[in-house]
Order: sequence, then structure tokens, then C-alpha cells
Amino acid sequence: MSVVCADLVAWLERAPEPDGADPAPPGAGGAFDVVCLDIDNGPEWTVTPGNARLYGESGLALVGRRLASGGVLAVWSAGAAPVFEELLRGRFGRVGAVPVEVPRGEPDVVYLASLPRP
Repeated sequence: MSVVCADLVAWLERAPEPDGADPAPPGAGGAFDVVCLDIDNGPEWTVTPGNARLYGESGLALVGRRLASGGVLAVWSAGAAPVFEELLRGRFGRVGAVPVEVPRGEPDVVYLASLPRP
């Protein structure tokens, strides 16, 4: 096991594929069974502008390449993020939104996505 301290998107962009080959298409057998993202306040409310790139098409493609076959992407959000959910539905075969009650205000949401689309 190892720990890497790095900007996640930059690491995903430059890290070699698990077999050392060039980047593979989504679902082609990445190294991770689960990738959990809790970056900033979620996809539609980022405080740090550079974090938004993780939640767009290119960021989801990078994460998708790292998922093993049958792997799951879990994304925490400080609230519902319908635009992001649609992006997930365009890239993954199964997408769910799990509301998480909080003491005040609207519930947080954890998005779960699996089975990357070819």
C-alpha cells in the first residue's frame, strides 16, 4: 500500500495505467474497485475553481479509466446536483442518488455510479 499526496486530477492525468500501458478506455480494467470523491462542496458548488474540472466530462473520464470492471464511483455532494447526475448517466450504466439527512437544510447526496458505458 502507498499514500500519494497530490492534486487528484493531475495525478490521474499522469499516472500510468495499472499494466503500464497507455490510458485505457473506461471500464477496461483499472486498478480500483471503488473511488470515493469528497472534494470541495461537491460538483455544483466548488469553492476552489480548479476542483470543478474533476466533475466535468474529462474528469469523469479520468476517474472511469481507473475503475476496475464492475467498479463503483461514489461522489459526495453538499446538495442535489442534477446537472452532474445527468453527466453520470451519460457515462455510466447505473447511477443512483442517496440522500443523507443533515441537521439543517437540504440533505447531502451521495451519487453512486457503476458499469461505465463504452
